[in-house]
Amino acid sequence: MKGPYLICFVFVGLFSTGVLAQSKPFSLPKHNGAMLLDLDGFHITQQTAKPEGREIGVRAHDAEHTELLAFLFLTPENKSQSAATCLQQDLKQIRKDNGKFTEQLNPFNTDSNDSASILLTYPSGNQVLYKYAGTSDQCLLVQVYADKGSKLDLAQASALLLRQHYDPNYVPTTEDALLYTTIEGLQIEAAQKLPAITPKMLVTWYGLGGIPLPTDPEWKLKLLTAYNNAAEPAAEFKIETTNVIVSFLIVENKSGKPTADSCRDDAIQVIQKGDSGKLLTNQTEGEMSDGHGGTFAIASHFTYLDATSHNHDIFAFAGDKKVCAEIHASTVSGKPDEDKRLADALALFHPDLEPVMNLG
Repeated sequence: MKGPYLICFVFVGLFSTGVLAQSKPFSLPKHNGAMLLDLDGFHITQQTAKPEGREIGVRAHDAEHTELLAFLFLTPENKSQSAATCLQQDLKQIRKDNGKFTEQLNPFNTDSNDSASILLTYPSGNQVLYKYAGTSDQCLLVQVYADKGSKLDLAQASALLLRQHYDPNYVPTTEDALLYTTIEGLQIEAAQKLPAITPKMLVTWYGLGGIPLPTDPEWKLKLLTAYNNAAEPAAEFKIETTNVIVSFLIVENKSGKPTADSCRDDAIQVIQKGDSGKLLTNQTEGEMSDGHGGTFAIASHFTYLDATSHNHDIFAFAGDKKVCAEIHASTVSGKPDEDKRLADALALFHPDLEPVMNLG
């Protein structure tokens, strides 16, 4: 399964053969096993079903700030799943997708042969609690986290997970198959009605404003995601006519200084101290006009790809007391009009971190 992206979910389950009276089964149409969800105090906000009966998901929210996400899915590549293997499989993808965090396995000492749990804590302080079960070629996951700007109550989250159960021997009924088909059909109908959505603005939840994204047809969107538990939205484009790769990113400003320079220093130091730092050369820093009487902080360097070729990377930063906005343009050095192509890419960087609020 994937980590928490913009349009995908993460899922998990709890497991017990004891079924509470208020639990509702959610199963695949032609595969034994069900997640038995006790959603007392919650309302379902979304249900998903993938083609060929391979995955069902449920998203629910309580009256306050807690979100629950549960998924039951097949893993045809692995037919000997357990709670531990389902956890490790999902955690591998989360590590790949969501940046840095600390991991605490079995945080409440409730794990058993049938269940495995983990608590992830991100640098922002956000926390996400997961619990997993698995058998044969099936995994169940339940994920609990707080709304943006709220703090997860770990005691309540743990109690909520303990109310959810997994029955690997559940035999799907005609009603289960009908529910699955209905959810799948509604998804198809909605997709047919919705126009294609082009992202217009990269925004975050802990600061106003954002980064307007390019809409010119030659800028092809390659990636739109959010790292660090959705706290760091990012978009990557490729300019088809020049082969320049451009990334836009918003991160929380933790430097204590509301300046573009402090944003640049924090970001570049991370690069220099990382594995790629040994491959950098020709490092320079400076400023450029933002077109509105202010300045962007600039950094540039070459990154060696091999003994004969290297990338030319250039960064521009803006910042206020809450957020840092960044653009990163990169191209293989030595091509004609190299500097102009990078400068043209940077010219599309127009962060608006403190927009004027229209209250009329």
